[in-house]
Amino acid sequence: MFRKALAGLVVALCTATAAAPAVADGPEKMVGPIWNPHTKSYFGLVDSLSNSRTWDEAARAAASRWFKRTQGRLAVIPDRDTHDFVMTTFAKALNDDTWFGLRYFCSIRKLMWVDGRILETSPAGVWHPQWFRTAKSSCEGVRSMGYMPVYYRDMGGVASWQASGEIKRFYDYLIEFPTGKP
Repeated sequence: MFRKALAGLVVALCTATAAAPAVADGPEKMVGPIWNPHTKSYFGLVDSLSNSRTWDEAARAAASRWFKRTQGRLAVIPDRDTHDFVMTTFAKALNDDTWFGLRYFCSIRKLMWVDGRILETSPAGVWHPQWFRTAKSSCEGVRSMGYMPVYYRDMGGVASWQASGEIKRFYDYLIEFPTGKP
């Protein structure tokens, strides 16, 4: 029963995100895309320059980009190898808070990737010691969205994951093009 309800939630969220209009882009700069053989995907780091975005806006902007006939999405970082790839590849550019494709759904207390997969086990050592960053306690104040978006928080050259409230806006987002081949 839970899985069926969860599947319905995923379909509803994916449909709502896909149906939303693309965000009008100002100038943007992207590092990449760069091939990751481990995930069989290309990754890029987009700097929106003067146009900060919420997580939803970054997700729409990523979905409006295409590479090698593959639609972009906010990056899925499912394991430590992928996290290390991102940290190594984008080390010089990843110096600001940066959106990627993970959300914490408060009502079901689960982390979910933009592709609908549940994150069962987080990669070791990726979370900030205070896993959420909101004005109130973890899920208070996110009722309109129902989830807390997750981002890379810059900690003086070391980036870690942290969940945020609904009003956060960042200039950068990690994009992934899951091509399946180079």
